[in-house]
Formats: sequence, structure tokens, C-alpha cells
Amino acid sequence: MPQTDYQPDRLTAGSYLTDPAHYDAAHADVVSDLPFWLRMAGGAAPSAGQGARILELACGTGRVALHLAKAGFAVSGVDLSSAFIEAARRKAAAQALDARFAVGDMRDPSLADTLLEGQRFDRVFIAFNSLGLMLNAADLNAAVAAAAACLAPGGELVIDTYPPDMVRDAPMAVAHPAIFPTGKPGVVWRWAYAHPETGLPVAVDHRHRFDAATRLLRHAFIIHHGVPAAPIPAHLTVRLHSDAELQAAFDAAGLQVTQRMGDHRGGPMRPGSRHNIWVARREPKRA
Repeated sequence: MPQTDYQPDRLTAGSYLTDPAHYDAAHADVVSDLPFWLRMAGGAAPSAGQGARILELACGTGRVALHLAKAGFAVSGVDLSSAFIEAARRKAAAQALDARFAVGDMRDPSLADTLLEGQRFDRVFIAFNSLGLMLNAADLNAAVAAAAACLAPGGELVIDTYPPDMVRDAPMAVAHPAIFPTGKPGVVWRWAYAHPETGLPVAVDHRHRFDAATRLLRHAFIIHHGVPAAPIPAHLTVRLHSDAELQAAFDAAGLQVTQRMGDHRGGPMRPGSRHNIWVARREPKRA
């Protein structure tokens, strides 16, 4: 059974975490990572360039995958949410893009051979901190192993996930100021986005709490759609995987880590980096 508490088709309706239209509206300005994924799509695997086959796991409504499809890449996407996958399919069809989407669990060991019909890919991407939805080491290992099984020989897995020091290693610790501007644990951080139908502000009150023993970061939200709508409660738990856990997952999956980055410009990983980017290669079998 899934260990993640992200069960997108069971959570409260109307939450921007589960409603595709609200999700897209809430993330409309999240574009700074798109040039990075475009560069990574055209990397050094055997079929580099626009002939490369790209798979995005935990693709959501297709924010990254559809951007790559617009650039001419053949793209596939998998997500746990049927609502998000339907939204991605509608957007791809409306724009006549070469992008295929399927509902699936990125921990599924048979993902490549069943849901993806035996396809192998030159790049597999796990973007936007989605690996944090794996709430323990076993699920982390399963997700990396399933991603590795989807790679063609010489292909690359690229993961952009939470830095392990994003929240300091103490209970109720001060959050990384670049991520949570309040810098105070458990204090409401309010942000807003435009309602996808009315254009009026939807306010989101956000609290978080970090458990150093489990490395779980628990988010609680109250979403205000405005009068007369009642506030909507929502929650999401993610895990800050350690470097050792990530390295062990790559090793167990038979992948060779070739690059670490701390930002989308290719800068080095260092304490306080806002991103934790890993690139790992599936080496071709030797004759």
C-alpha cells in the first residue's frame, strides 16, 4: 500500500492540491525551472537532441512535460492523479502535441513493461520536489528503481528534490529562509493566486512542522476561496531525504551518479542551496 499521504483523488475537493484548474492557476508563475529541463532533455545520451525520448514521473498536469513537447521532444508522463492526467491529456490534444499521459504510481516496479508498454527512455525526470512524496527509504528506493528500469542503456535520470538541510535538523527548527520567508516554525505564511474562473484572489494560509526523527515536513493549509465559500482544509507531508539515502538508492538501482547541482543554472551543491539536483546514468552493459 502507498505510504505517501498524497492521495490526490481522495483529498478535499476544491483544494489546489487536487483540482487541476486550481493547481494550474496556483502554479501559473512557476516557470523558472523550464529552461533547465529543456537543457537536460537535450543532454548527452545516445539519441540526444529532439530525438530523445523523455518520461516525466509525477508529471502533474503536464507543466514540464508539455513545455518539452512544445520544443519538439516526444514526451510521456505518469502521475498518481487521474484528474491531473486527464487535464494533461486535454492540454496536449488542444495543442496537437506529441505527449502521452498515463495514470500510475512511480514506485511500480512493472511501470516500464506494463503501463509504458515496454518503452525505454533517454531521460527520466522527477521534477518539482515530487520525490519528497516518498515518505520513507523503502518508497524512495522503489521509485528510483522503477525510474531506472524505464531508462534505455546510457539514459539519464534527473531528480530535482528538496535539499536535506532545507529545515535544520532539530524539532520545530527554523525553516530555510529562501524556501519559507517567515523563517519561523509553525507560523502562518499567506500567499495567493487568481481563481481560475472568477480571477479573484484565492488566499492560502500555510503552516509547517518538521520532525527531525522521521525527516518528515508536514504542511497544513487553509484555502480561502472567498465569501460565501467555506475555507477548505488541506494537508501534504513530504520527506527531506538525506544525501546518503539518495546515493544508496542510486547504487541499489545500478545507476552511476554523474552530477550534483544546487540550482537550475548548474551551480554546485552547497549548504543552503535551494535545490538538490542529481543526475545519474544507466551505463550500457559491457559485451
